[in-house]
Amino acid sequence: MRRLKGHSSSILCCAAASGDGSAAGLVSGGEDGRVCVFDLRGSNEASQKYSFFDGLPVPSVCYNPVDMNLVYAAAGSSIYCFDLRLGSSADVIAKHTINADDINQLAVNRKATFLAASDDSGETKILDLKNNRTFKTLRGHTNICSAVQFHPLRPWELVTGGLDSKMIKWDFNRGKQLAALDLGCVSDASKQIFNPPFVHALACPQREISGELGRTVAVARGDGGTDVYDLNGPAKRDPSQGLARKCSLDVDQGGHTAPVSHVNFASFDESGRTVISGGNDSSIKIWDWTACELKLSLNHNRKVNWMTTRASSSDNLIVADTSKFLRVYSVPV
Repeated sequence: MRRLKGHSSSILCCAAASGDGSAAGLVSGGEDGRVCVFDLRGSNEASQKYSFFDGLPVPSVCYNPVDMNLVYAAAGSSIYCFDLRLGSSADVIAKHTINADDINQLAVNRKATFLAASDDSGETKILDLKNNRTFKTLRGHTNICSAVQFHPLRPWELVTGGLDSKMIKWDFNRGKQLAALDLGCVSDASKQIFNPPFVHALACPQREISGELGRTVAVARGDGGTDVYDLNGPAKRDPSQGLARKCSLDVDQGGHTAPVSHVNFASFDESGRTVISGGNDSSIKIWDWTACELKLSLNHNRKVNWMTTRASSSDNLIVADTSKFLRVYSVPV
């Protein structure tokens, strides 16, 4: 395990670059109001540091998938865009304050035409990146909207999750709900820990995968479970049927004993079968979700805040936690 240095307090989020030219790139955001940039081929020290967030924590960062030199970061209710080629001393190239409350997660679609930002008011704002304007406001959650992901295969759809224990699938072009699911109604109460099934995180496959495996979303639940849903569930009158559960990974399979704080599909697995979950129990679980099987369990010794993965045979799992260091693991592929 490597430790990456650059932050002065807890690290809230991280994102790994993809593509041949930037595959060693990594960005992270922290409670210290800083974004750090690392080159995993070299030093364990941050190569660049950005601190133009007015001292506010940075809970979400992501790369532009078309141009990996561009990074988006959230701080407070604002979205910042900056170009890594300009160096740490450069200013932001764009700042958007379109959300009504503090942002929890940013997501960019694969063509880099839209950015989604979910916030504490329960809303998700859609930013048109080509025209730098608000495209749509999605209102559906009655509590904090904690997570958002674009549908991997359908360009006008996305899914949100919140602390109202709901997942909502949207046609964001029309601003219309396509499906809504209350996890409090589908969780197995006999297996629950005492926490409600809040949606703490969502993840979709990072690679383009055809067929059923490519249209899934993984859910990190507050009651200790990790679910995988088919985003193209059977079309029935019941609106929850637009989200069909494929498997539930819980304590009976060796899962978490506390809320699951983050979840990710492993980019080092091209099949889309590997899901990684991290929890408040300071453990990391690596699953073959198609078999509902735990493949590996890691004792991380810290509460997990965020995880990202790389398409590599080594240094392929990066974990942000309550410490000021990023941990880098080499997980067997």
